[in-house]
Amino acid sequence: MSTAAGATANTALANGAYFRANNSAPGSRATGTDAVAIGPSNVAGRNRSVALGAGARAINGQAVSIGAGNVASGNGAVAIGDPNIPYDSQPP
Repeated sequence: MSTAAGATANTALANGAYFRANNSAPGSRATGTDAVAIGPSNVAGRNRSVALGAGARAINGQAVSIGAGNVASGNGAVAIGDPNIPYDSQPP
């Protein structure tokens, strides 16, 4: 896909009928393979991780973080709400 076509596609997505974005914070980062990060300052840091909200972080593989300030740090961990921070750890 050419740069012009990519820019047109991105503009169409950002201005579509069912999606709007208004953001003044730093953008999101999806650094893992097949990772998705949507919202300001989000991080989907490992393979197949998902971060959605504002400042959500899905740190390990297949982790899902939804909501403002949530952190899902365990492999396959899920955090939903404002904020939740589950960790992949054994009880004491």
